[in-house]
Amino acid sequence: MKYFIRIALLSVVTIPLFTYLGFWQLGRAEEKQVILNSYNLLKNSEPVTIHSAEQITSLANYQPISLSGRFDNQRFFLLDNQVINGYAGYDIIMPFHLNNGDTVLINRGWVPQGISRTQLPKVDPIYTNVTLQGVLYQPSNHFTLKQDILTNKVWPQIIQRLNLAQLYSTLASPNVLNTVIVLSANSNYTFTYHLKPINMSPEKHTAYAVQWFALVCLVLVMVLVTGIHAYRNKYKPEFTSK
Repeated sequence: MKYFIRIALLSVVTIPLFTYLGFWQLGRAEEKQVILNSYNLLKNSEPVTIHSAEQITSLANYQPISLSGRFDNQRFFLLDNQVINGYAGYDIIMPFHLNNGDTVLINRGWVPQGISRTQLPKVDPIYTNVTLQGVLYQPSNHFTLKQDILTNKVWPQIIQRLNLAQLYSTLASPNVLNTVIVLSANSNYTFTYHLKPINMSPEKHTAYAVQWFALVCLVLVMVLVTGIHAYRNKYKPEFTSK
């Protein structure tokens, strides 16, 4: 009976928890599917020509765009902890000044880390006015153990996440966008392209959900079996020897 009580108490905690986690994974699967549908719908559409930062605010995530202006060769950011094929490196995030003076942030892709952390990648300056093509990408704010401490005095600056409000503030830009522009893979100004709309497929989230619901069933079976066993032990007939 004591064993049954323990299992029953454990089930009170685990069944709601496992059920919640199962439905959370199903929700994540649905979210990822929506992102994939949007990405696949827009990736082959005609680029929208951008003349101002304000135009970008009305466009959808992953919308292809075209824009003209100049790179800011003096001030740029290195997005840390980017790993490709087992190699660590940085994404190069550079300010880009549109012809009307607005500033947007461009992700030029991945470059490998140097021999040591003190050896930062060299980015050759681009002095001419250029026309670029890319897609809008709205980054998610992943949890980091420490916040970036940025200054406008030392460049380039290493960052742990794309806190766009903080980056625009560091650049003293009057406009703040919630997207970066990821250059196209075939651009002459792209290093190593590695944009992935999602980091885990909807099918994998669904598989995790099935596992959580299977654990719910397992706990229920444990409660049922131990309950039957406890009931039989309590009410089994007593035989007396003569």
